[in-house]
Amino acid sequence: MRDAARRFLVFLLAALSALSAAAQEIADAQIPQLRVGIVAFLRPSPNEPIIAPTVKLLQKLFPRTRVSTSVMTMQELSRAIQNRSVDIFIASAGFYRQESVNGASAIAAVAHVTHPNPNSSEGSAFVVRRDLPVSSIEELKGLRLMAATPDGFTAMRVAQGELLERGYDPLTFFGSTQYSGPGEKIAEIVKSLKGGTVDVGIFRTCWIEDWMRAHPQDKYEFRVIEPKTTIGACQSSTALYPSWVIAATPHLSPDVSRTIAKAILDMPATDSGHFWSLITDFSSIDNLFRKLRIGPYQYLREWSVRRIWESYGTILIAAFLALLALVAHAVRTSQLVKKRTSALRDSLAREKELKRAAMQAADHIERLQRSGIIGQISSMIAHELRQPLATLSLYTKGLRRMIRPGIDPQSVLGILDQIENQTERINSIVENVRSYAKSKTASRSPADLREICRAAIRSWQETGRYQNVSVHFSAQESIWLTVNSLEWELVVLNLIKNAAEAQKNMDHGLVSVNLARRSDNRAELTVSDNGPEVGEQVLEALSKPLASTKAEGLGLGISIVRSILEAHGARLEFSRNTPSGLCATVSIPLS
Repeated sequence: MRDAARRFLVFLLAALSALSAAAQEIADAQIPQLRVGIVAFLRPSPNEPIIAPTVKLLQKLFPRTRVSTSVMTMQELSRAIQNRSVDIFIASAGFYRQESVNGASAIAAVAHVTHPNPNSSEGSAFVVRRDLPVSSIEELKGLRLMAATPDGFTAMRVAQGELLERGYDPLTFFGSTQYSGPGEKIAEIVKSLKGGTVDVGIFRTCWIEDWMRAHPQDKYEFRVIEPKTTIGACQSSTALYPSWVIAATPHLSPDVSRTIAKAILDMPATDSGHFWSLITDFSSIDNLFRKLRIGPYQYLREWSVRRIWESYGTILIAAFLALLALVAHAVRTSQLVKKRTSALRDSLAREKELKRAAMQAADHIERLQRSGIIGQISSMIAHELRQPLATLSLYTKGLRRMIRPGIDPQSVLGILDQIENQTERINSIVENVRSYAKSKTASRSPADLREICRAAIRSWQETGRYQNVSVHFSAQESIWLTVNSLEWELVVLNLIKNAAEAQKNMDHGLVSVNLARRSDNRAELTVSDNGPEVGEQVLEALSKPLASTKAEGLGLGISIVRSILEAHGARLEFSRNTPSGLCATVSIPLS
């Protein structure tokens, strides 16, 4: 018995503590005035029975606060929220979502014991006279419409969303549209339907059923088009949306909002079965407003950065990614083009090189062919000259025996010596030509290149040609080589002859022959003239085999010179002289 008394005492203290805390919370939340705004709804409304108990609860919750209520149109209530002249309001869920952009916050939504889900409680019904020959929403196109207001949620917006969902423009779907006005003026729609002045009326779900129950004479006058959703005995032509909402304005303190929310949610159901419940999903309303481009989505009616992003964000992202892919493709293509261009350039370079090699091969073949002709000519010359030369030699010897008395023998002998020397020289030349024709190698022996140059100059001077051209020779020292002296004399003689011929029409020509030892173990022989200026074509032609600068020349002289020099490892190059003329340079290895 004593334990039971102790437990009762603990329970009593705990209850008193809880009551004290609740009283303290209510006291902390007391405000001097609580202004409640109620949107002018269409009567009769199934949700109307919850309004009076809710106001009474608020008055009891704040006993020292003056709780005032005001019924306003949607436009008036919207201005009151913005002007901070209401603290909480009761309206359709659609109106609340429009005002959420101004900071309104939902506390609870109306539900019913027969359909307790507040997320889907209301819709709209297209109502016609029973005798009107239409059975689908599509058949309503072009008919005369009457609704309560142009911006009521279930009175117009939900029905417009249904038409838009079916691909119709709700602003042009009906032939004409009239409005009765809010509140009890909605009865004008019924009167107009019965009188035949309009064909279609839009009502909130359950409104027409409540009307026919209150007016039994109209029970069989009307019907709902395409009743696809039912709530109890009520029919709807559209999808269902959240019902009425009680919401706090942004300037109401959080403590007061929390106190109201707790009391509202604990409020028992009314005799009609209505109660306040938490609402968790406004997405259906948001999607409706987005399609209609109203409320928070009003900006979609105007072109702006936000609308462009909302409407075409995915497309813009795809376009941007496509652009990036295109740029990447262009960069890759550019790199491939560069690679291909480089490969093509290399291919062209190889092709040019092959062409150059082919041309060199063709030139070589031509040179061989022309050299073959020269060989044949050389054989002919050698064959034909041997007999006259032999005869000349016999006559010379006979002349020695036939010298008559009285003639100065020394003078005759001198002439004969010259004839014999020249005969031997001609014979040596013929033997060398025969050697070239038979591809034989001429014999070589040590010789002083300086003396070979002097001998060539004497031979040139003895010819007596081009008396207007003088030859100047310069050599600081002797340069010994193992060579065929006659071949090298022929080289120097040919170079001097070419230089002199270039100046044959000048008054005072000069051929300069210079021999010097270089520091790289080579000797250099230059034969230059001060003849006419040499063109690029002439200079280029001199570098080819069997080339000649004279129109009537076969190019044999330079070709023979090059052959002799190449056989001795030397090379011949031509360059322009300053200020005019040509310079032939022979580079000779000494080892």
